[in-house]
Amino acid sequence: MQTGLLVLEQPFAAKSAGIKDAAARILTCSAVTHGHMEVVVGGLSSLLSRHDHMGPLAAELAALSHHSCREDALAVELLREVTGVEPAEYDRQQTADAAGVKNVAIFLTDLSSRLPKLVLMNISLLMPHLGGKAYSIRSAIVAAIGHLLHKGFPEQQGEAQDEGAPGQAAMLRAKQQLLALLLERVRDQTAYTRKQVLASWTLLAEHAKIPISHWVPVAELAIGRLDDKAALVRKAALHLIGAMTAANPFGPFLNINAFQGSLEEQRQKLKADAPNNPASVKAEPLEAAPMEAGSDGQGDVMMEEGGDAALNASAASAPPPERADPELEQLKFLVASLEAGVRFGGCLREALGTIIQLLASATQTDVQEAVALLMTFRQFQVDGTGQALRRMLPLVFSREQGVREIVTEAIYQAYIAQEGAPDHARAAQNLIELAGGATCGELSSLEEALGALLTSGQLRPGVIKALWAVAGPACHRLAASGGADEAARVEARGCFAVLAAASDGHPQHVATNLVQLVQAGFQEAHGDPLIARHAAIMLQRLKKLPLEATSEPQTVAMPSPAALQPAWQSLAGLLLGCGIRLQGTGWFTAAEAAVSALYCLHPQPQLVCGEVLQQLGSATFTISGEMGLMAAGSAVSISRFLFLMGHVALQHLVFTEGLVKRIRKTRVQAEKTALEGRAAATSAGSAEEDIASQVGGSGSVAADAELDNLKDAVEREIVAGQQLIGCWGPLVKQLCHDRNLLTCHADVCASALLALTKLMVIDASFCEDNLQLLFTLLQARSVGARVRCNLIVAMGDLAVRFPNVLEPWTSHMYQPLSDADLGVKRTALMVISHLILNDMMKVKGHIARIALCLQDPDPAIASMAQLFFHELARRASKTSNPIYNVLPDILSSLSAEAALPADDFRAIMKHLLGFIGKERQLDSLTSKLTQRFQATEAPGQRRNIAFCLAQLTVSEKGLKKLAEGLKRCKDLLADEDTLPHFQAIEAKAKKDSEALLTADADPLAGPEASQGIASTPAGRPGDCETILDSESDAGEDGDIRYSAQEGSGRVSTSSEWVDNASGLTLAGGLMSNDQLPATQPFPNSEVQSGAHPLVKMEPGMQEASTATKYSIDIMPSASEAAGGISANRRDNPGRERSGRKRSSQLHVKLETGGLTDSNENSSSAANKTQAQGGSGQKNSPKSTSLSSSSNTSMLPSSRKKKSAVRDWSDDDSI
Repeated sequence: MQTGLLVLEQPFAAKSAGIKDAAARILTCSAVTHGHMEVVVGGLSSLLSRHDHMGPLAAELAALSHHSCREDALAVELLREVTGVEPAEYDRQQTADAAGVKNVAIFLTDLSSRLPKLVLMNISLLMPHLGGKAYSIRSAIVAAIGHLLHKGFPEQQGEAQDEGAPGQAAMLRAKQQLLALLLERVRDQTAYTRKQVLASWTLLAEHAKIPISHWVPVAELAIGRLDDKAALVRKAALHLIGAMTAANPFGPFLNINAFQGSLEEQRQKLKADAPNNPASVKAEPLEAAPMEAGSDGQGDVMMEEGGDAALNASAASAPPPERADPELEQLKFLVASLEAGVRFGGCLREALGTIIQLLASATQTDVQEAVALLMTFRQFQVDGTGQALRRMLPLVFSREQGVREIVTEAIYQAYIAQEGAPDHARAAQNLIELAGGATCGELSSLEEALGALLTSGQLRPGVIKALWAVAGPACHRLAASGGADEAARVEARGCFAVLAAASDGHPQHVATNLVQLVQAGFQEAHGDPLIARHAAIMLQRLKKLPLEATSEPQTVAMPSPAALQPAWQSLAGLLLGCGIRLQGTGWFTAAEAAVSALYCLHPQPQLVCGEVLQQLGSATFTISGEMGLMAAGSAVSISRFLFLMGHVALQHLVFTEGLVKRIRKTRVQAEKTALEGRAAATSAGSAEEDIASQVGGSGSVAADAELDNLKDAVEREIVAGQQLIGCWGPLVKQLCHDRNLLTCHADVCASALLALTKLMVIDASFCEDNLQLLFTLLQARSVGARVRCNLIVAMGDLAVRFPNVLEPWTSHMYQPLSDADLGVKRTALMVISHLILNDMMKVKGHIARIALCLQDPDPAIASMAQLFFHELARRASKTSNPIYNVLPDILSSLSAEAALPADDFRAIMKHLLGFIGKERQLDSLTSKLTQRFQATEAPGQRRNIAFCLAQLTVSEKGLKKLAEGLKRCKDLLADEDTLPHFQAIEAKAKKDSEALLTADADPLAGPEASQGIASTPAGRPGDCETILDSESDAGEDGDIRYSAQEGSGRVSTSSEWVDNASGLTLAGGLMSNDQLPATQPFPNSEVQSGAHPLVKMEPGMQEASTATKYSIDIMPSASEAAGGISANRRDNPGRERSGRKRSSQLHVKLETGGLTDSNENSSSAANKTQAQGGSGQKNSPKSTSLSSSSNTSMLPSSRKKKSAVRDWSDDDSI
């Protein structure tokens, strides 16, 4: 026996099946046959507490004993041994991060998986630990319950009949109780346990073990956990929803409309089959409802002794059920199933909103799991999935490569991949449906995704061919109908949109189908502007092709000028209106793409565009003697001409810059080639001359300067000359300065101002001459909102191109942030954010206007402002913080805003002050704010400054500065609105002082401080603390919260409380609602007196030396003392801390308040503590003392702390 235990102690034993089988037989024989059960179980338990490999190995040994030796005694006794340990001991091990509690948790999980029926018969051994604070044990019990529900109950009717009627009732009741318990445990205070609950439900869903009656409640449970603060819980919830969707018992499609039709049909049948029994028409529940859990959380499915007998007696005394018509019962069951299916489909549809929000999560696992779940929803045709998939498309631009890959793969699986033989026509049709009705942003995303799929080879050329095969016939059908065939229009638009998106990275297919593209895209009869626009965009892609074909396979060269001639003519005809005739505003988007295509393809685009402008100008304007130019055309022709003239000017600027770049690149390449040739021909003696020529000589610099001067002259000639645009520039300027422009046709006004801004972008002098007009119109309410949005975008472009010219107008650039129109305000905030975050505009004294947007009534504007400050804060360095630099200016500006409500001011400043975290900056900001008290007499501004000070974490140095500054303005404390802020500063300072003491006492904190472990012993109703887990449940202020705990010397410094009387906490670590409980600060009555609720200052204390010593007394509770736990742990006072002056000694005594056990009188326990006095006294309430004094500051009995915990070692001192 001892040999077997020694062998199992070695890790290699877990890898050998022969060793494990032999050890199981030896230990079973020794325990059962020879009566050494206690020794064997004790040895295994000892190994389990010391070696990590023993968790699964002990469970496997117990299973081998059961299967090979037909003995359950070893497994049962080992289970009794590990569950016989007090929950408080496991909590201590969890606190110390001991391996024993983790190994026991693994053992319980594996044993329930291997021997579920045996564990089920002994379930009462596990239930007491479900109320313990060791989250590993709670998680293991939850996992065990999942295995019991999976494999512990009879699967077939024959097995259940063997138990008899009483046995069947008991098993059914136990199963319902376990299901109810598993539903309840999703509110566990620890994220790891909540995650394990969802994992257990996932296991049951994958193996079809969830009753139909529980399907909808479990789905609602999982959907609720999508808002959990912990990322691992959200991930488990998404897994559970996906597993339930894939394994749902309602059918392959979860479309609610289909269910509704079948449900109504079956309801009619049910009414027809039961005409004489109206009560039977209502469908009965699918299964008996689960039992309600005990209100105190301790009645958790405990199959104690006598429980089975009570269940059996109850089942036996129940009256026999009446016989019913089998067909009628089956019909009722079918109706109930359909109703459950409708509710389940509705739950999934409602969950889409939260899933879409998770797509924007900063956590990569949220995005990946949400995308995978959307793919499952699409497979089962959940309502609303198509729109949700469209919201997924922009993720192809994500910074995370993993997100980009999974989104691209999802697009491939959803729209392109086919089961079996590839069906290119079906894939093409799916892409057409996706592109139909897509926005510009969605088309850009689709363009990126299709480019990646073409590069990877997943989007095969056959799909592109299928798209071209659809495009031509669809356009011909549309043309044949005179533009009336709406189905053909939608199909043609979608087809051309997909082809345009795919042509960005692979323009070869455009060159090979150029004739079909021109004939179909610019066909005169269909007159669709979007089709023409996509066709022009595809022509622009030809610019990426090489001028000549290379030897590489599948290389296509740029078509020859002769082949491009029909395309040029079609583009010019579109602009002139003599080819395809486009009606309405769609002409503008098609004309914009056509001009860009001409400048990409034509060798001399200025000639073509100049001729087009000349013809349109002659038809639109006439010369009438002294009157000059007069409008002869309609408003539509005038607006089209002005729009076309402005865009041609802008494209000509881009064309000129492109020529300069090509010339410079060609010259540099020629010089490099010449240098390489000379280097090969010259001797070593002329090496210095070659080096000088390589670094650049005077000729190269002169050539660059000459090229730059030439470029500037050409740009000025565009506007000021008498060529392409110059002759029309004065006309545009005259129109825009005419007051009657604002009252004329809206399209004429918009086109004229847009043309003016494009001309301003070209030349700095023209820009400076018209800036005043631009900003005047920008603030004029008579100008339409659409035009003002265009002017704001133009303002951003001008700020990028001519920053020095725009610099004097900076204050006017912020004016649109106060515009009454939401669209104008959003555009202005977007443009200004772009300029500031890209260092194109400095943050100056007007950033307070952006801060005001944080409290804008429009949620979109408020979110954009929050994002702006978040991104601005990310630019902070070790020596600089942009938000810190602008905070004084923002405070001054906001305080001067008389119309700003006080609540809005406080919300704005609280949000901004949260970005200041460095002690040096906090001290400096405290000093500056303190100085402002002396500089202002306005009560409102003083209150604002006091509020800002209360939001800061003030250090000792900052407190001194604050105290010195307040000596000169003591009258502040007389203001009822200002005083609470200083009281809050005082309370926070005391809290930080206690935190410092705690940190000094234990530099080696246990894992619970970061994992949010429960800090309440088991078996105390109402004595559980609700806390947050480590992964994402940390407090918003970022402070570590500690908790005093029985017998462990843990100090609580949190100033946040949860009221037990409000029902937010339950025994066993449960929260009574799905959301984590909110916290509330100390009431003012507790801090106005100047005394911290946890710290009591003793009067008459002398100044401490620099080597002050503290002793730590641990006083366990009566239950611990009775259990033999040491009642006194005296820390070694040998170690000293120096270098820190303290003005007085703190006598600190910390106690966790709350409800006590029903058998324990809290008042008598407190009296007993006072009577015994001193440290190390037994039978005292749970407490932690940092002093030999017995002075106590009792906590409110109805309040509980919300905190994480931090341990002290047994022998430690400050």
